[in-house]
Amino acid sequence: MVVGIFAASVSAAYYPYIIEDFHNSAYQDLNRRVQMAFNVIQAIMIPAAVGLIILGFPLAKLLFQRGNFSLRDAQVTGTLIRAYGVGLFTAGLSMLYPRLYYTTGDTSTPMKIASAGVIFNIVLNYILAFPLGLGALGLALSTSITICLNVILYHVFIRGKIPHLTLRPCLQPMIKSFIAATIMGIVTYSLYRFLPMRDMYTLLNVFISAAVYGLLMIVMRHPVAGELIRREI
Repeated sequence: MVVGIFAASVSAAYYPYIIEDFHNSAYQDLNRRVQMAFNVIQAIMIPAAVGLIILGFPLAKLLFQRGNFSLRDAQVTGTLIRAYGVGLFTAGLSMLYPRLYYTTGDTSTPMKIASAGVIFNIVLNYILAFPLGLGALGLALSTSITICLNVILYHVFIRGKIPHLTLRPCLQPMIKSFIAATIMGIVTYSLYRFLPMRDMYTLLNVFISAAVYGLLMIVMRHPVAGELIRREI
């Protein structure tokens, strides 16, 4: 997905500076960069997840319903998009955390976590898809759950590897993102319910929702919005 590419780009952009700060023992600068990368990822991924969960079906219809791809296919795909949307935020973070390990020269820990995640995902795939009868939806949910678990493990085991590393200052911006995304979600759902089910109205909904979210981020003085405004100025 485009949002996944965005998260990978953010992580890759900050990575050289994080390495430089680590080798120069500039841990305060490193901490600041990691926090900013975290804030950028969550500021994009949280509203994107809300949007995908609400607009899974109309987006699938807009993007894929052509030729032999029927309305029923779009409905099934929309359900899968919603399931993947649940894990979108942590999917973005999963592209940042391994690079923190690589910065310290530790490549084995993220490999072990990823390997454990693969095994867990296979087991959960089977449980959700067959005994619980969720089929393809179970596979999508399993992937989202596994990514969440991986990120939790990444966060737990990174402690102590980088001096003074803390993400506590990211809590307040993340709460602001959740509040803004919740309000945006209400707007998105309201437009989804009352606008005609046509592709042009789906695009209109996306643009209006994005504008509402961006405005709320500015009003609440989210650090990412502030940084973007300063760069524009």
